[in-house]
Amino acid sequence: MQHEPPTPPKKRVPYFDRPPLEEAPEINFTPRDKQIIEAIHQLDGKLADYQIMRLFFNSERRMKERMSALYRAHYLDRFSRKQRNAYEFMLYYVDTKGIEYLCSHYGKTEKELRPLAKDTQKHLIHHDVRLNDVRIAAYLDAERLGNIQVLDMINSRTFWAKPEKVTYTDTSGKRTREIRPDWYLHIATPGAGDTQRELRYFVEYDNDTETNVDIVNEKIIPFLAYRNSERFVERFGEGGVRYLFVTTTPLKVRNMKRAADKIGEGAKICYFTTYEQATTPGAFFSEPIWYRATIDEPLTLLGKYATREE
Repeated sequence: MQHEPPTPPKKRVPYFDRPPLEEAPEINFTPRDKQIIEAIHQLDGKLADYQIMRLFFNSERRMKERMSALYRAHYLDRFSRKQRNAYEFMLYYVDTKGIEYLCSHYGKTEKELRPLAKDTQKHLIHHDVRLNDVRIAAYLDAERLGNIQVLDMINSRTFWAKPEKVTYTDTSGKRTREIRPDWYLHIATPGAGDTQRELRYFVEYDNDTETNVDIVNEKIIPFLAYRNSERFVERFGEGGVRYLFVTTTPLKVRNMKRAADKIGEGAKICYFTTYEQATTPGAFFSEPIWYRATIDEPLTLLGKYATREE
């Protein structure tokens, strides 16, 4: 009886290697793959492996396998081994085939899409990954509550590409500043009776790189001037506006709030909390983790002051 020679085992592709684009393997491009690529693009062009796990998977092994497949097929790019070891997470970017999908999906050219290439803006990696932790916590809390509808969001790269300019006068005279928050989130929640209330959040993540004076002079005062301008209403409409600051420690929260308190009543749209509190599951909208300028007790974002700026 003649025996066929055993089938040689498949050669395992090293984790950090992949073939060139022209030899990229074809894969079944699934709806979840599309959602992952869209999320990376919307969240300023980068997502860490643990963040993708929270949003799209319930198995770490399956997440790693699928992300490796998308990497080898050139839908995504990712950290090198050295970068992975340095940052202690794997970071993913949209790559050539993913960009082609996004251009088709949004009906835009690559120039209009402005995808973030790997190894650009490396100085913002820690900031942007932590900012995405905050965004994801907000999204998941909205999903948990079940009665919050996300109407719009604008990421920081969009604000940097097309910043709003505001001219105002302070103690030093006439000034012009560009308004470039880290994130804008526009939601609708149930109001009185059968009505809906719309809330607009402008979010800043402070990685403890700015002083309290900088926060007040370079962010809060210009934003308050912009909030009261016709251009603001034309772009964002009327309704409840909150300027949210997420920072590193309770001490920084306390000091930032005290600096904002000195501005007076206009600063009541400013709310402050820590990264740890903002990213606690189920806390972003519905727990009293936010300290509002000129008010001592911590508040929720959906409580009695949610739509009032007085």
